[in-house]
Parts: sequence; C-alpha cells; structure tokens
Amino acid sequence: ADARSNTISFVMMYSAFLMILFMAVSKYGAPWQVIPDLPAAERNWDGGKGIFVVVSFMFLGAWTFVDPGFHQRVAAVRSEAAARRGVLLAVIFWIVFDTLTTLTAMYGGIALRGSDPELMGTKLFPLFGDQLLPSGMKGVFFAGMFGSIIAAVIGYTFVSGTTISRDFFVRLRGITNEAVITNYTRLGIAIATLLGIVLAIKVDSVVDLWYKVSSIVIPGLLVPVVGAYALKRPPSSRAALACLVVPTAVSAAWTAFPGRAVALENAVFGTAHKIQPSILTPILTGILVAMAIWGIASLAERKNRT
Repeated sequence: ADARSNTISFVMMYSAFLMILFMAVSKYGAPWQVIPDLPAAERNWDGGKGIFVVVSFMFLGAWTFVDPGFHQRVAAVRSEAAARRGVLLAVIFWIVFDTLTTLTAMYGGIALRGSDPELMGTKLFPLFGDQLLPSGMKGVFFAGMFGSIIAAVIGYTFVSGTTISRDFFVRLRGITNEAVITNYTRLGIAIATLLGIVLAIKVDSVVDLWYKVSSIVIPGLLVPVVGAYALKRPPSSRAALACLVVPTAVSAAWTAFPGRAVALENAVFGTAHKIQPSILTPILTGILVAMAIWGIASLAERKNRT
C-alpha cells in the first residue's frame, strides 16, 4: 500500500511542477531571459550566505546516508545490482525535481515580487499557482503539492514508527513476540506523528526545521556510518558511542545558543556576524568534533593492534 501510494504521489508531484513551469515559461519567457530580473543577491552563486553555509547545506544532503529509511529500503531489494540502479535513479529524479521546484520558485518570486516577504517564503507556491493557473490546472497543481507532502509524511511516519519500535523498544527489551512488536510499532508511529506535529507548530519554516534538526542529528551519525563502511576494522563501540553523543550535544548547543556561537566565531575569525554563525555553523562544528573523535580513536586502535 505504501509503495502504491508513493507511486501515485510521485506521478502527481512531477506532473504538477512540469505543468506550472511550462505555463510560467509560456508567460514570462525562458529562464535565461528572466534571471536578469532577479535581485542581485539572488543571482549570486551562494545567495549571499557564504561558502561555509553552502557547504553546510551540502552536508545536510548527506542525511540520506544516515536515514534509516534509506538503509531499510536498500536492504529490502532483492539484489545488489537492483539496489545500485534504484539509488542512481532516485538521485537523478531528485535532481530533476529540485530543478523543477527551484525554477518554479524563481518565476514565482518574479511574479510576486511586491508581495509580503513572509508570504514569499512560506506560501510562494500556492500563491503563484493561484495567480498563474486556470481552475482545472490549479486543482492538479495543488494535488501535486499535497502529493509531495503526503509521500514524505507516509514514508517517514512508517519508517520512524518501525525504527522506534524494532530498533529501540524491541532490542532494549528483547521482545520476540510479533504481536507485541506490532503494538510497539503502532506506538512508534504515534510517537513519530506527535513529534512531527509539535515540530511543525513550533517551527514555521520547513527550511529552518530541516536545517536545525539535520544540523543536530547528522554530525553524530554521519562520521560513524561512513567510517564503518570505509574502514575494514572501525574503532571500538565506545568510540562510536562518543561519536554519537558528543558531536550531537555540541551541534545542539550551537543551535540552541546562536548568540554565543556567533560571539566565538567573531572572536576567532575577526568577523562581525550578528544573528547566526556563518563559518562555524552547527553542522560543520559537529562534524569537525566527530572527525576528531573518530580519528583519535582510529589511531589509538591501530596503535593497540601494532
């Protein structure tokens, strides 16, 4: 059922953004014709954010490597070759979809330039679709937007529920009864749903939500996961535990107290940032700490073997 619903959502979301982009190009011209109409800051390669913020978002894309859903789906495929083809196709389709949404946002930003800045950020696609599309197409576009949301909600809810139940409760308590495991899976889905609702209420912007949560979670997971795949004999479980806990705590502190992080960054690099760190970002700081712990533990492990 999950696979079938995701297939329908996939078709709807791609159809919707292909349609609105076609209509936008027909009305406003090709992308290279309208790019000069964008503000200068939006034409910069880094959006005026700086190279370290761009690198931070590149590491945010590494969420895939630490996402339980990625590993579960790859492990469920019948052969290694099929899994490799599936990952490659998924990457290609996400590049296409990100291109569609970015171009649509560019046209929407030009069309709604005089609107409230808050609406430009949080309601750009609905407002642009409502303005540009006729009634029938408008319905298809809104269905496509909901399709992308539903696909993400269904996928992450089930994966989170399974992870909370089987990887946490079941292993912690040593449960083998499938009926009990099913009940814990339902509990896991309920916990994941409630947590998602709370985060959605507390954080208005999906970009801020993604950036902050990923900045906290990824540093503690990325280095141990990549290190476990890359090394024939990774460090001990205690080193892995330190990599999980310490970088996560550091990134969480960086995210929770941005003022102090900015003050430290300004003192070290002589910058004059005021709101958010632009060099020592939470995710880069956490990854550096994780790499230091993993590197020291690897050297110690190698020394002990010799």
